[in-house]
Amino acid sequence: MSVVQGATKKKKPKLFNKFDKGIKAELEAAEKLRKKGKAEDALKAFETLVSKYPTSPRARYGKAQSEDDLAEKMRSNEMLQRAISTYGEVASLPSVPNDLVKLTLKRRADRQQFLESPMMPVSPLWLLASTMKAAKAFCPFLPCPSPHPDDYIGRMKGSLVTLQKLVSLFPNDTSFKNNLGVGYLLIGDNSNAKKIYEEVLNLAPNDGFAKVHYGFILKAENKIAESVPYLKEGLESGDPGTDDGRFYFHLGDAMQRVGNKEVEFYLFEV
Repeated sequence: MSVVQGATKKKKPKLFNKFDKGIKAELEAAEKLRKKGKAEDALKAFETLVSKYPTSPRARYGKAQSEDDLAEKMRSNEMLQRAISTYGEVASLPSVPNDLVKLTLKRRADRQQFLESPMMPVSPLWLLASTMKAAKAFCPFLPCPSPHPDDYIGRMKGSLVTLQKLVSLFPNDTSFKNNLGVGYLLIGDNSNAKKIYEEVLNLAPNDGFAKVHYGFILKAENKIAESVPYLKEGLESGDPGTDDGRFYFHLGDAMQRVGNKEVEFYLFEV
């Protein structure tokens, strides 16, 4: 392996605190069952460990993951709610490694969004469009799932609380702020979403994800000329979450309105 490859290799998250390192063999035995797809056996094993070591973050996290696995296997909202509650318990324990807190709360927020959701996957951008002033311009390009996305707003609020906690614990992690911004957009709170993306761009001026969303918000506010550079630079960044035809459409539409001659390229990308 070259020096460059070694330098860019993603670090393995640290999930064991000092106490959990002492019971690592027991934790790994239970985790082995989960990784083999034996969710029921894994849950029993982790439940035993949680009963035996109630302050073990890794044991409780394993219990939450096993409940999460079972929820998918059984297609059970009741089991999913159990997993969501257990994920919350993990983060409230003492001496939880930061990496484990991040993994736990990110997964909790994700699961809260999907609680009681329909079988058909729902596009986050469809939801975004359904709650924003720009919906009329956005929706013709999107399939409409059933039931209507308004049904998700209540569940999104629960997810928002979890995302807000993540941001408060890790204020310099722009990925959490970006997710929180999307959460605000999904409940129609453009004002707070805008503030969040401004914070992200202050911390990371070249964050493409923040730029396309900030540009989209500006366009929804009818600040057409101001939206163009954010949408354009965000798309050109190639950052994850930016390469979407709808952002190309909005950039092309904005350029057309301000008389920019590059408009045909962006409309062609839709």
